[in-house]
Amino acid sequence: MFIISQKRRQATKLFLTAIIVMLFSAVVKAENCPVDAAQVVYPRPRQACLSGVADVPNSLRINDPKSVADPDVIRIIKNKLKKYDLDWSFSEKTASTISYIPVDAKKEKSFPLEGYRLTVKGDPFSVTIEAAEPRGFQYGTLTLGQLFFKKDNVLQIYTGEIYDFPAFEVRGVLEGGYSVWSHQKRMDILESMGPLKMNSFLYAPKEGAKFRRRWRAMYDPEELKEFKEYMAICKKWKIEFSFSLSPALSMEYSDPAEFDRLVSRYRQLQKIGVKKFGIFFDDVLPVLTTPADKAKYGHIAEAEVDVTNRLLASLKKQDPDATLFFVPNQYWGWTQTKYFKILREKLDPSVEIGWTGRDIVSKTITSDDVREFIKVVGRSPAIGDNWSPLGPVRGRSPDIYKISRNYLNNPYNFAEPHEAELSKFVDATVADYGWNPEDYAPDHSMLMAASFIAGSRQGGEALLSAMKISGDNISASFPFKVAEDVNKFKSSNETDEREMLDSLKIDLRALAENIRSIPKVSEDETFIQYISPRLDKAVANIETALKEIEAFPSKYDKAALTTKLNSILRTGK
Repeated sequence: MFIISQKRRQATKLFLTAIIVMLFSAVVKAENCPVDAAQVVYPRPRQACLSGVADVPNSLRINDPKSVADPDVIRIIKNKLKKYDLDWSFSEKTASTISYIPVDAKKEKSFPLEGYRLTVKGDPFSVTIEAAEPRGFQYGTLTLGQLFFKKDNVLQIYTGEIYDFPAFEVRGVLEGGYSVWSHQKRMDILESMGPLKMNSFLYAPKEGAKFRRRWRAMYDPEELKEFKEYMAICKKWKIEFSFSLSPALSMEYSDPAEFDRLVSRYRQLQKIGVKKFGIFFDDVLPVLTTPADKAKYGHIAEAEVDVTNRLLASLKKQDPDATLFFVPNQYWGWTQTKYFKILREKLDPSVEIGWTGRDIVSKTITSDDVREFIKVVGRSPAIGDNWSPLGPVRGRSPDIYKISRNYLNNPYNFAEPHEAELSKFVDATVADYGWNPEDYAPDHSMLMAASFIAGSRQGGEALLSAMKISGDNISASFPFKVAEDVNKFKSSNETDEREMLDSLKIDLRALAENIRSIPKVSEDETFIQYISPRLDKAVANIETALKEIEAFPSKYDKAALTTKLNSILRTGK
């Protein structure tokens, strides 16, 4: 049975995780790891000991004798070395190496799925990345890229060991709102997911072309070409692309011709390589509407389950590796209903059920919530979260991964063309939580997300400050130094107020310079193009604030200046 095998897989995973933690803890002491890996690597690694810093040689050899690192992995490290103007080769003459070493997972049983061991030494310089499968090599290489940094124009790297692996087996983005990303925007989001070590994208936009209202209409060649482009990006980043349809608005479930139309829609995507599929029955009235359906089924759940089970069989007949998940009409909560009873008894046990938590938009999702769902429905849910403020995901228990292997999020507030880029902040924190929920810290994650996008920690702080100053309502705390300075000035006595203003001016000028430098450092050209007006506005506001400060005390008293600065810089509570 699927349920039993899944429980065994989860139990085995937890046992192996415990072994890894014990083995790592036995050899690592805090005093030997002075560099906080959580400030360097994102998503936060599960186990890491960064012990020091080393200079990076001008020439490096990529050593992959067994060709275990595929071309896409090699592309990642080549691009990183190219960024720092480093020479690379496969020549044996170059002593300093980046070596890819396969691990026999059968022999080294503690090595986790998608995990990697990254070791960096400085004398002599060497890097080794060990993994048991392709994603592990890719994730280790992505982490390696984050260890490089420049200090006083000298390229250096953090040394030490990182033994890392994800908590949730399935982590990613669900495009499931009523607004729809454009083709170019969807490709951009897919490209941004790869470096964050996400491995799943679910296509399910409610008003997507031919997803819901026109579910019977076949894709034309140009539309299929777009899906092939998504698949190519997903292949490059080892992301599983999942395709879904929602026939629930108008399908007559008992009509064989309707079922054949449904299968033909999925078959188009099977032919271009899609293996994971979904069928959505959400957000419609849970009733049978046609005489034929009422004659055949006693309940709407029976119709949905019948179609889903037959669809799975048809998909597997074409491709034995095909999988199908199911989003029910009742996709939140765990109320004992006849609908859930039918799902428990009749839905194929291999079909995962999408679930948003205790509510459609859940303020919190706890492991106890998940257990309540399991009691009612008889299987673990595939969590499709609906978290969408401009800030980090919060209120999700750190141990959910022990009883649910899926964590996807639908950033539904950011599907409009003028907002879609902002979903990258939410997506990044989802990736961080999904990778390491036990050490997840929301505000820290938001700052690291900004730093990841901006290309540096300094840039991350400046980016969030610029967004705040230009008008964004960011639901996270971060180092907003100018706000601290304004508050100090507000509470200063007459003797200190000029000193406080001088300090504020220094910090404002530094912030303006850091904001201006973001486009020079960030590698996300699409995001920079989108955010540029906000950056320009923030710098203009800072310049205005500096002028107002110069007018003190001739134009303003302390209270009036504080009010003015709070308004210009959005530093007030």
